[in-house]
Amino acid sequence: MNQSHSNSLAGINAFSDLAAAEIEHLGSRCAWQRYEADQQILDRDSETNDVYFVVEGAVRVVNYSLGGREIQFGIVEAGDFFGELAAIDGLPRSANVTAASETVTAVMGANDFLQALKRTPNSHFM
Repeated sequence: MNQSHSNSLAGINAFSDLAAAEIEHLGSRCAWQRYEADQQILDRDSETNDVYFVVEGAVRVVNYSLGGREIQFGIVEAGDFFGELAAIDGLPRSANVTAASETVTAVMGANDFLQALKRTPNSHFM
Protein backbone atom coordinates (compact mmCIF):
# COMPACT_ATOMS: atom_id res chain seq x y z
CA MET A 1 0.00 0.00 0.00
CA ASN A 2 1.16 3.51 -0.70
CA GLN A 3 2.65 4.90 2.51
CA SER A 4 1.31 8.39 1.86
CA HIS A 5 -2.34 8.77 1.03
CA SER A 6 -3.75 12.03 -0.22
CA ASN A 7 -6.06 12.70 2.74
CA SER A 8 -8.81 13.14 0.19
CA LEU A 9 -12.39 11.94 0.15
CA ALA A 10 -12.46 12.29 -3.65
CA GLY A 11 -12.67 8.50 -4.10
CA ILE A 12 -15.63 8.08 -1.75
CA ASN A 13 -18.68 7.07 -3.79
CA ALA A 14 -21.15 8.90 -1.53
CA PHE A 15 -19.50 12.22 -2.39
CA SER A 16 -19.36 11.73 -6.16
CA ASP A 17 -21.95 14.48 -6.81
CA LEU A 18 -20.17 17.12 -4.71
CA ALA A 19 -17.85 19.81 -6.01
CA ALA A 20 -14.14 19.37 -5.33
CA ALA A 21 -14.13 22.28 -2.87
CA GLU A 22 -16.92 20.68 -0.82
CA ILE A 23 -15.12 17.32 -0.80
CA GLU A 24 -11.95 19.07 0.35
CA HIS A 25 -13.87 20.84 3.12
CA LEU A 26 -15.37 17.55 4.32
CA GLY A 27 -11.93 15.94 4.25
CA SER A 28 -10.57 18.71 6.46
CA ARG A 29 -13.21 17.80 9.06
CA CYS A 30 -11.94 14.20 9.27
CA ALA A 31 -9.32 12.47 11.38
CA TRP A 32 -7.16 10.23 9.19
CA GLN A 33 -6.18 6.84 10.57
CA ARG A 34 -4.08 3.96 9.28
CA TYR A 35 -4.68 0.35 10.38
CA GLU A 36 -2.65 -2.81 9.90
CA ALA A 37 -4.33 -5.99 8.63
CA ASP A 38 -6.44 -7.64 11.37
CA GLN A 39 -6.31 -4.56 13.60
CA GLN A 40 -9.62 -3.81 15.33
CA ILE A 41 -11.23 -0.54 14.30
CA LEU A 42 -14.59 -0.68 16.13
CA ASP A 43 -15.87 -2.79 18.97
CA ARG A 44 -19.47 -3.93 19.13
CA ASP A 45 -21.45 -2.04 21.79
CA SER A 46 -19.01 0.89 21.89
CA GLU A 47 -20.85 4.16 22.24
CA THR A 48 -18.93 6.14 19.63
CA ASN A 49 -20.89 7.63 16.76
CA ASP A 50 -18.25 8.57 14.17
CA VAL A 51 -18.56 7.51 10.53
CA TYR A 52 -15.59 5.83 8.82
CA PHE A 53 -14.83 6.32 5.13
CA VAL A 54 -12.52 3.66 3.70
CA VAL A 55 -9.98 5.56 1.62
CA GLU A 56 -7.54 2.67 1.04
CA GLY A 57 -7.82 -1.05 1.78
CA ALA A 58 -10.87 -2.88 3.11
CA VAL A 59 -12.52 -3.80 6.41
CA ARG A 60 -14.52 -6.79 7.69
CA VAL A 61 -17.78 -6.23 9.55
CA VAL A 62 -18.34 -9.17 11.91
CA ASN A 63 -20.24 -10.33 14.94
CA TYR A 64 -20.02 -13.45 17.07
CA SER A 65 -22.59 -16.11 17.81
CA LEU A 66 -23.34 -17.12 21.39
CA GLY A 67 -21.02 -20.07 20.80
CA GLY A 68 -18.21 -17.72 19.81
CA ARG A 69 -18.28 -18.42 16.08
CA GLU A 70 -17.43 -15.41 13.92
CA ILE A 71 -20.19 -14.36 11.52
CA GLN A 72 -19.04 -12.02 8.77
CA PHE A 73 -21.66 -9.52 7.65
CA GLY A 74 -19.59 -8.14 4.82
CA ILE A 75 -16.52 -6.43 3.48
CA VAL A 76 -16.40 -2.67 3.09
CA GLU A 77 -13.90 -1.67 0.41
CA ALA A 78 -12.19 1.59 -0.53
CA GLY A 79 -14.78 4.11 -1.67
CA ASP A 80 -17.45 3.02 0.81
CA PHE A 81 -18.16 3.78 4.46
CA PHE A 82 -19.42 2.25 7.70
CA GLY A 83 -20.65 3.38 11.10
CA GLU A 84 -23.46 5.57 9.80
CA LEU A 85 -26.18 3.85 11.83
CA ALA A 86 -24.68 4.98 15.15
CA ALA A 87 -24.36 8.53 13.78
CA ILE A 88 -28.02 8.51 12.77
CA ASP A 89 -29.70 6.70 15.66
CA GLY A 90 -27.23 7.41 18.49
CA LEU A 91 -27.29 3.78 19.63
CA PRO A 92 -24.19 1.69 20.45
CA ARG A 93 -22.34 -0.08 17.64
CA SER A 94 -23.95 -3.29 16.40
CA ALA A 95 -20.87 -5.08 15.03
CA ASN A 96 -17.10 -5.38 15.27
CA VAL A 97 -15.00 -3.97 12.46
CA THR A 98 -11.43 -5.03 11.71
CA ALA A 99 -9.05 -4.15 8.91
CA ALA A 100 -9.04 -6.87 6.24
CA SER A 101 -5.77 -5.45 4.86
CA GLU A 102 -3.70 -2.34 5.47
CA THR A 103 -6.38 0.31 5.55
CA VAL A 104 -6.69 4.08 5.69
CA THR A 105 -9.89 5.64 6.98
CA ALA A 106 -11.19 9.16 7.23
CA VAL A 107 -13.20 9.44 10.44
CA MET A 108 -15.97 12.01 10.47
CA GLY A 109 -17.92 13.07 13.55
CA ALA A 110 -21.64 12.40 13.61
CA ASN A 111 -22.62 16.08 13.42
CA ASP A 112 -20.43 16.68 10.36
CA PHE A 113 -21.80 13.52 8.75
CA LEU A 114 -25.42 14.57 9.33
CA GLN A 115 -24.67 18.00 7.84
CA ALA A 116 -23.05 16.29 4.82
CA LEU A 117 -26.22 14.24 4.37
CA LYS A 118 -28.23 17.43 4.14
CA ARG A 119 -25.83 18.98 1.59
CA THR A 120 -25.55 15.96 -0.71
CA PRO A 121 -28.16 16.52 -3.45
CA ASN A 122 -28.46 12.95 -4.75
CA SER A 123 -27.60 11.07 -1.63
CA HIS A 124 -25.60 7.89 -2.12
CA PHE A 125 -25.53 7.35 1.63
CA MET A 126 -28.50 5.07 1.94
